[in-house]
Amino acid sequence: MLRALAVTLACAFSAAAATRPAVERISRLETAEVGEWARYATRSGESHYRVVHRTLLLADVEIRTLLEGKPVGLPAVRTLRQTADFALDLSQQDEAEVRAREETVDAAGRRWPCRRTDSRWSVDGRACERRVWMCGDAPVLGVVRVELLVDGKLTARMELTGFGFAASTERPAAGRDEPQTRPAP
Repeated sequence: MLRALAVTLACAFSAAAATRPAVERISRLETAEVGEWARYATRSGESHYRVVHRTLLLADVEIRTLLEGKPVGLPAVRTLRQTADFALDLSQQDEAEVRAREETVDAAGRRWPCRRTDSRWSVDGRACERRVWMCGDAPVLGVVRVELLVDGKLTARMELTGFGFAASTERPAAGRDEPQTRPAP
């Protein structure tokens, strides 16, 4: 009886997985270079992401947050797998329902053919939704735009406003364009 139940459940899960289309991962860190940077406008200021180190499997990404052009705290460095997909990994962590589709976004002076990933889950009875627009050509993590809604209200937003390349010893300065900007592909 238990064996029959296990087989039935396994078949049901296999059928569900087969009918649900797989979402192709965007693992931008696999091709990112040390010195590559991205700048994002947020609702309360801006954030800067820069690849500072790479190994065979991992990448160290420095994250700086600015409020009214001034640094908030010290830069944080996160070590991420080069195969990381920002949207899909967060959705899996949140145990969210995921839907994806193609959508073009204008940001940082160009058009980006993106995979829009909508993730829905609930926390303490509150409905959460995260929308992430990613493109394999976008810098660092491949993120072009992120929106977070709680109970239908926009609570956080981040959009790409600049990107480029700086020598690994140079630090992009707040309030001005970063050095050695690489042209858009």
